[in-house]
Amino acid sequence: MIVAKGVRGPASYTQPGFNVQLGDVQKIQVSSGRMAGVFCASTSMSRAYIINTSSNVVTVQVLDGSGVQVTTGTDLSGQHFFVIADGY
Repeated sequence: MIVAKGVRGPASYTQPGFNVQLGDVQKIQVSSGRMAGVFCASTSMSRAYIINTSSNVVTVQVLDGSGVQVTTGTDLSGQHFFVIADGY
């Protein structure tokens, strides 16, 4: 089952990343890698990555425009993230 979820970032980012729960699946599939991805719909953030999956939760790491992870405490509540995953 393919699921997608749009979320706003946390008001206070904590390294190594923030968690997003995908309630429509019990577990995210894993084949040769994590069957999940994330997109950041923002011009101020360079990239967002899934760095971990556990059951139906993904951990999203966010990098700034220079490719460095944003610092703990950064307000990402104005940023939109779109997570898509294959699960069952």
